[in-house]
Amino acid sequence: MEFIFKNERITQYLAFLVVFVLFYSPFLLKIPSSVRNGLIFAAIIYLTGVAGFEVFTEWYEKIYGHGLVHALLTTVEDTFEMLGIILLIRTLLQHIEHEVGVLSLNFHKV
Repeated sequence: MEFIFKNERITQYLAFLVVFVLFYSPFLLKIPSSVRNGLIFAAIIYLTGVAGFEVFTEWYEKIYGHGLVHALLTTVEDTFEMLGIILLIRTLLQHIEHEVGVLSLNFHKV
């Protein structure tokens, strides 16, 4: 536990999270529950990668150095971060589709 609070980045993440939650809680209470739940779930997944796995990965690196396990931990950390962003985009697109009625994305070669 001592390692967590000596890590400056984690302390900054926690401070930012507290301010963010306090500032945006009125907004979260006003939006539809499906959007709110999707945003919260995406945030939990993202923050698990950013704060949770990063702390563990840095701790492992300090003790054992770089290697296969360190590379795997970094991969898991980055996967959680990307999955959180994907879930955020999915939630927002579903909300747009619900509000507009139809959502169609077309990609053409340039």
